[in-house]
Formats: sequence, structure tokens, C-alpha cells
Amino acid sequence: MQNLDLDQLRTLVAIHDCGNFNAAAETVYRTQSAVSMQMKKLEEKLDVALFEKQGRSYTFTAQGMQLVSYARQMLALNDEVIAAFSSPEIGGEVKIGVCDDYVEQATTSYLSAFTRAYPNVQLSIFSNNSRRLATMLQRGEIDLALVNVHEELWHAEVLHHESLAWVKARDTEFPPTKPIPLAIERNCRWGRLAVERLENAGIPFRVVVHSADFQGLQAAVKAGMAVALVARSSISESLEVMDLLASRIAPHIVAVG
Repeated sequence: MQNLDLDQLRTLVAIHDCGNFNAAAETVYRTQSAVSMQMKKLEEKLDVALFEKQGRSYTFTAQGMQLVSYARQMLALNDEVIAAFSSPEIGGEVKIGVCDDYVEQATTSYLSAFTRAYPNVQLSIFSNNSRRLATMLQRGEIDLALVNVHEELWHAEVLHHESLAWVKARDTEFPPTKPIPLAIERNCRWGRLAVERLENAGIPFRVVVHSADFQGLQAAVKAGMAVALVARSSISESLEVMDLLASRIAPHIVAVG
């Protein structure tokens, strides 16, 4: 009977969470060619196609998505076993701030695994925008924070580089003769970046939604009210990348740390 390679599965999950091979390679500390080789070996072992090409990028096949789900469970159990024998007595409380763009991904991928690995640790999660979380961290109100870093305003450890994309609701079109309706989040650097990019590109637009948080911004876009500039890893199935804008405005890379 064959055994699956946990390192390959960890890379597979990283590709899904990061959105592309390049960012995943940085996360697992490998070169892009090494990551590609890992995925090729995994496909050969299972005799299935995990990815399919769409334009210049790759997306997961149905089998690929199914394997990601299995991989998460296997990796979580592996990490739980390692932690149980290496540090079973760790306790206390950890207060973690998570930028609201990443709450769902962080909870699913990392924080739930942390809770299983350290059952005696009380984990408190605070969701807010990056600037507010940075202030809370400086005041000692939280122990660490997962935030978006665009300007070099704070000292941060880079976890991975996030690619941004313009998105709209599926099956929604906006008349090319009218200004683009834009949704932005208040006090969010990505909202300011969206305005700056559109202005620099000479693309007519008008801000129709000022959301208090990412959930409100996402809801407005899903409802077909506007477009927005968001992290690729936060794009849900009900949204799609606007290729027209993407071809006219180069995606901006930000560090998440």
C-alpha cells in the first residue's frame, strides 16, 4: 500500500491558501520548481489531475479540491500528535488579532489546528482592520496580530506575499460607458490603493459603498452593487476576477505579517 507524503500535502494546502505556486513556495520554504515537482509526484501517485490551466494561471480540479480537504485533516492530526507529545502541559491565554479579510481562512487553516494542538490554551480572537489591530498590539491588548502590511509602518514578520485582484459578482456586468461603481472599506489601505490605482490609470469611477468592515464590502460586491480590490485568497465562489481591470492595472503585492 502506498503512503502519501505529508510534505507534499502541506504544499498542496499552501497553494490553495496562498492562491498560486509562487506564494506557496515562499510559505513552505521551497523554490517554485520544487513545488511544481512535488505536485507532479503527487498527481502521479494518485493518478489524477489536481490542477487545470485557465489562461496564464492554474486552478484546482474537483479532485484537487477534494484532496485539499483530506490534506487539511491529515495535517491537523499530524500536528496535533506532534504537539501532544512535545508540549502537553502548555496552558494560559493567547490573544490573537486577525485582519477581517483573513478571519475565515485563518480560523480554518491555522487557529483550529492550534486549538487542537494546545487544548489547555485559551485562544481569544479579535477581528478588526489592520491599523486598529496594530494599535491594539502596541497597547498590549493582544499578543500578536495577522495584518496586511503595505507601507513599512510597523515591524512585522512576513508570512507570505498576497496578490490583490479586482472582483465583481458572477454574471454581473457594468456598462463600459459609465464610471465603475467601487466599494471600499473605511480606514483600509487597500481601499486607498484601489482609488489610487484607478485614478492613475485614468479609469472613471465613483465610490458607492463605504463599508465598516470586510464582510460589508464583500456583501456589497456579492450583491452586484460594486467592484472591489481584495486579496486573492479571500475570493469566494460567488465572486470572479475582473480580467478587464486586471489587464489594465497590475496587481499590487503586499506582505501579510
